[in-house]
Amino acid sequence: MEWKDIDKDYSIAEVEPGGSVAEAMTDFCMHIKERVIPQNENEGLHWDCLSVELWPDSGRMIAFPSLTSTRERIEKAACQVMFGDLLAKFDELGNLGLEDKAFEAAVLREIRVWIDKFLDAAGKVNLTGHIRFFEFDEDSPLHEERL
Repeated sequence: MEWKDIDKDYSIAEVEPGGSVAEAMTDFCMHIKERVIPQNENEGLHWDCLSVELWPDSGRMIAFPSLTSTRERIEKAACQVMFGDLLAKFDELGNLGLEDKAFEAAVLREIRVWIDKFLDAAGKVNLTGHIRFFEFDEDSPLHEERL
């Protein structure tokens, strides 16, 4: 997976459909640990957790340091990965003709699968601390975990 800098504080990467999600997720977590967190600490940012937003309608996962006391973004640096397989799964679910509630439940189940993939990768690279996962732009986390 190749990282591209949008500017000095924001980097992006893309994983084509069918690419190794486990390998890319490990790279994602390592990038957070080795680049995003240090950039924020070097800027003197006070934070107490890592927030990960999942946007299946665009296949994106966005990670940034944050505070548990607010949902407002405070980071100085962040990164995102666009996973082709996450977007493909969202599109697949959208094409099933499900009722709204059934569609939302299916999307939440898929998001939880991706949360588990992230947590597995975080464990492999020893990315520790309080991690909160959010769906889209919801105010309450879907899942929180301490590693």
